[in-house]
Amino acid sequence: MATLQSILSAARSGMSVSQTAAGLVSRNIANAQTPGYAREILPIAAALGGLAVTSGPPVAMRAALLERALQGANGRVGYHESQSRHLSIAEAALNDLDGTGLGARLDDFREALSSLSANPSGTAERSTLLSQANTLGASFASTRRQLDQAASGTRDEAVATTAKVNSLAAEIAQIDQRIKSARPGEEINTYLARRSALVGTLSGLVDVDVRQRTDGTLHVSTAGGRSLVEGGEASKMVVEIGQPPARALTVSFERPDGSRLAAISGSELGGELGGLVKAHDETLAPALEKLDKLAFDLMNAFNAQHANGFTLSGAQGGDFFTPPATADGAASRMTLVAGIQPGDVAASTNAASGAGDNTNVLALYGLLTETGALPDGSSVNDFWRGIGSDVSHAQADAKAGAAFETGSRDQIENLLASETGVSIDEEMFQLTQAQTALEASTRVISEAQKMTDTVLSLVG
Repeated sequence: MATLQSILSAARSGMSVSQTAAGLVSRNIANAQTPGYAREILPIAAALGGLAVTSGPPVAMRAALLERALQGANGRVGYHESQSRHLSIAEAALNDLDGTGLGARLDDFREALSSLSANPSGTAERSTLLSQANTLGASFASTRRQLDQAASGTRDEAVATTAKVNSLAAEIAQIDQRIKSARPGEEINTYLARRSALVGTLSGLVDVDVRQRTDGTLHVSTAGGRSLVEGGEASKMVVEIGQPPARALTVSFERPDGSRLAAISGSELGGELGGLVKAHDETLAPALEKLDKLAFDLMNAFNAQHANGFTLSGAQGGDFFTPPATADGAASRMTLVAGIQPGDVAASTNAASGAGDNTNVLALYGLLTETGALPDGSSVNDFWRGIGSDVSHAQADAKAGAAFETGSRDQIENLLASETGVSIDEEMFQLTQAQTALEASTRVISEAQKMTDTVLSLVG
């Protein structure tokens, strides 16, 4: 038979558990939108031979498998989205659909040659050709500038992203050190929530493999097997930019002791950083090199053919464009040779054939249209379209990948929210239960007090 003391003890324990449960509900509701937070529950067990209850420290309802799946999805989304952002800039620079791109200027230059071939002695046609050549050079320079902005943007963002990765890794390492000595319950759950949010952000920047150690700390490594966080210490990622013209990006790892691991490729990195390296090294930098090569080869081929002809005065033709010294940066330096005049255009291939000879103009026209005009065996127009096609295909792949992976990530997020997220309706139900239990415990204490008063009055 329960004694009055045991009844009071049971009521007090019930009141304490109910108050703790109500406080936990408030904590859950307050953190419903906190990144990395998982719903906490209060473990309850019987006490005093089943007459009372007791509670342990709050437990966070984490779902390790879903969290790892979400980390992978974050990395894949970041990988595609970071490519798409910068490739869209390059695609706009190479887009001829609005009639203002380099392709349209090549067409204008070709049409000026065609007009001159119909009237090789015409001063107006010769002046138009020089004017279109100047416009073509300006268009090459503008296109290269836009491509270079896209490429330099990826390099700058890669450096900034690496700094974010290092900052996140360092904070994760600090939290791991605190977790080792944290008290069970609210304190350790707060650290776990913050660490989960940091890992989630990190996983979007670079692919990570996350393993929890027996002491509660994490081993975080990249998909390439390079350690980022281990035993409460963080390594650093270092981005290095190569020499022109390619200016390739390499990423290496610096251990806490200062030693350096070998660089890895962008495909191994994954995440936003991997996408940036891929977009730069496999699409943007090659597009810049190809544009420079196109300008370099076009100027050299045009100058060589132009030198084979003769001017209106019967003089041997000379350079038409200022001869480029190197291919690197040639697209930004396409200018007419100094002092060239309309009469200096070498339209004929025979000094004695007269002003009506258009054979050299036709040969110059063929350089822009005929296969084999360039050293690689292609035509100018085909080479140009190839540059745009490469960028467009890469951009289309990145956009499609981002759309698909975003849908996958959203599904995983919904699953994770259903497993570990806070439901306000459920928390309000839990609060009602806690309040009812608290009222019951209070009622028991009140009745026990009345019994005590009755007994004392009888004794007295």
